[in-house]
Amino acid sequence: MNRKISIHTNPVFKKNWEEFLNLHKDIVEPSWSETVVMQLPLDQRADVAFGYTDVAFNSSIAILSYSLKQGYFGLSPNDSDLWFKKFLAQKDRESQIELINQLHFNALKNCSIYPIGTSPYIAVSNKSWKVTLNPYFAATPLWLIRKI
Repeated sequence: MNRKISIHTNPVFKKNWEEFLNLHKDIVEPSWSETVVMQLPLDQRADVAFGYTDVAFNSSIAILSYSLKQGYFGLSPNDSDLWFKKFLAQKDRESQIELINQLHFNALKNCSIYPIGTSPYIAVSNKSWKVTLNPYFAATPLWLIRKI
């Protein structure tokens, strides 16, 4: 059965995808909605959806929990809960990083996520402040910003 591939994205990004969609009208069926695709029931989701999250270098419990609950790694809700419990049960940082690396690898291998872009993180301050933030981490731990 030949059918078009459904793609879901927010209308805000329509202009970014215009050229691609025009070139591939015969195989792609766009779906424009402000609804986050992960909030839709499985049977209503598009084949491909564009989303944004920070999953690269970070092991933030909050971001991991959010990304797992949103389904970004391709795990079922039950498997996500089991993975997260296993992650929290790890006694050392090395074991946690190993689990995160495996999670990322499997998500890429199974095409659950596919990186299509990167964004730099920049902190700006005046000369009376010293900013020593991690260049790979989007959050801002305020204790790393100090008055000189």
